[in-house]
Amino acid sequence: METVDVKIPSAASVRAADAYTISSRQISSAALMYRAALEASVFAYEHISPGLRLVFLCGPGNNGGDGLCMALLLSAFFPVQVVEVAADDRRSADFTHYRAQLREKGIPCCTYPDWDKNTEGALLFDCLLGTGLQGAPRGIFAEVIRSLNEDAAGVWSIDLPSGMQGDSNEHLEHGIVVQAAHTLSFQAPRLSFFFPENEVFSGRWHVLDIGLDTSRFEALAYLNTEVERPFVSRFAYKNKLGKTLLVAGSEAMPGAALLAAGAALRSGTGYVYALVPALLQEAIRIKYPQLICYTREKDDLPDLSFASAIGMGPGLGTGPEAMQLLTHILKETKVPLLLDADALTLMAQEPALWQYTGKRTVITPHPGEFDRISGTTHRSGYERWQAQVSFSQQQGITIVLKGAFTSITSPEGKSWFNTTGTPGMAKAGSGDVLTGLLSGLLAQGMPVTEAARYAVFRHGRMGEDATRLHGLQAMNAGDLLL
Repeated sequence: METVDVKIPSAASVRAADAYTISSRQISSAALMYRAALEASVFAYEHISPGLRLVFLCGPGNNGGDGLCMALLLSAFFPVQVVEVAADDRRSADFTHYRAQLREKGIPCCTYPDWDKNTEGALLFDCLLGTGLQGAPRGIFAEVIRSLNEDAAGVWSIDLPSGMQGDSNEHLEHGIVVQAAHTLSFQAPRLSFFFPENEVFSGRWHVLDIGLDTSRFEALAYLNTEVERPFVSRFAYKNKLGKTLLVAGSEAMPGAALLAAGAALRSGTGYVYALVPALLQEAIRIKYPQLICYTREKDDLPDLSFASAIGMGPGLGTGPEAMQLLTHILKETKVPLLLDADALTLMAQEPALWQYTGKRTVITPHPGEFDRISGTTHRSGYERWQAQVSFSQQQGITIVLKGAFTSITSPEGKSWFNTTGTPGMAKAGSGDVLTGLLSGLLAQGMPVTEAARYAVFRHGRMGEDATRLHGLQAMNAGDLLL
């Protein structure tokens, strides 16, 4: 399997790719618009209830042209109405082309505000501004956007919700953005789709392939696709497949150690060791007899030279003994190291310990943990992601920032967003499973960032399988291991 980095492009580079595709493949701009409208129309036809009236609100540019062409195509199956917004001499050539075809076919068209605003039984399509907007919507566009957001009818946005910036969160400053139920984006998702504060605008987003030449895309980040695992020889043996050590669990949180250990045992590693409080030893031996268990004792720092990789943190506790053990591991070991949960809380208390991490280290914080270790309460997911990229570069570490679209950043500042997984994974213990899985991959010798990417992708797939088997609400972290 060859790993291909799928780009999340800037809006400017999407426009450049559009122009380059037209010139290099000898296709007209109107024909490329037809291709985009056809893909969007097929998707809409497959997902819209029969009998709905479709109303297309179209600006004078090419986003409006997409809407006109969609109206032309879908008029064979639904009652259709077109509302032209700011219809003046700013009309693009492709807008004018499809406007003439609509009029020839007799499809009802009117100019805003001369529009029957009865939207009962209607679905509205936002085709106002697309990606070409600079700054806040003004005048009639701001008026229409506010009207759409007050309307009880559902709204679908084409390409990008009008008023939204695809590359940044500047739109949050003015808030004049269409709140779509669905967004149909062309060729690649926009960066803004991956941050929780923008869900109210983008709704559920879908990417439609319209055959653009993506070689001209400028990547702001990448989609996390499944990384190829190293080949396992038929003659492999347990010592060659690594020794994974998990430092986890406490009296208050025994399950964290059990979940992490169970995932490590499924990772393909040759051995799994657990360093746990004495009171957890019997439970772990009963649950996982194939696991080798050591106990943590106060002031007794173990020799960990046997370990191929170490995963530390789930349910560990944050007392003095835990800090002492973390400091010992950071200073005395050189193997790949994963820090999660309580280990990250301890790192936030003693920032000087970052000097002992470097490229061997991957951390797996949730947003609150990341804010603690970075020393800043971030106002948005976008701002936090920017800080994540910087922190990875400054400390020379790989960061897995967990969320609906978990982001992975490398020491070089490269970033990937993951799209596997389900909301059913938002349960206590899911992160402990990721810790065990990723620690086991590190023990087998996978490069740190590649192991992080693979583990996040597979962890999401495990969640999807558990959701299918148990349901979104009923599944729990233990179901990820089945």
